[in-house]
Formats: sequence, C-alpha cells, structure tokens
Amino acid sequence: MNPDSPLALRPKAAAKMLSISERHLFDLTKTGEIPCRRVGAGKRKTVLYARASLESWLSGAVQDDQTAPPPCQQNDKGFSDAK
Repeated sequence: MNPDSPLALRPKAAAKMLSISERHLFDLTKTGEIPCRRVGAGKRKTVLYARASLESWLSGAVQDDQTAPPPCQQNDKGFSDAK
C-alpha cells in the first residue's frame, strides 16, 4: 500500500477505485453487500469505505464470479440468449 494513500475513501473516490458508478456503490451499500463505516452526525454524517475492505470485497466478488456458471448457456442451436 502506498503510504500517501488514505486508509478510507469517500463515496466518489471509492466508486472510482472500484470502476463503478456512485449510484451502483450506493445500491451495494444500501443492501449491505459492500463494507462501509458510517461516521459523524447531522450535516457532517458521511459514509467511509476502508481501502483494505474494498480490496478484500472485490477479491471475494471476483472469486465468486469465477465459480458462477456462465451467463449464456450454449445449446445445440447456438446460444440460448442470442437474438
């Protein structure tokens, strides 16, 4: 880890790190799928994402995708989802 990089990221930086939109990050946060920490109170309340937790979460998501079946199953006439 780069000593100049922050330990925690705000939503915009976390979304950029994961290469997803802020809206998708919000949806993942809302469902509890992605690890975060809510800090502060009132107008200062924010959500922070620990860089190490995001890296671990992403590694787990990649491993899950590798064990999942492919999205399009091929049958004898070609791909079932083909148009």
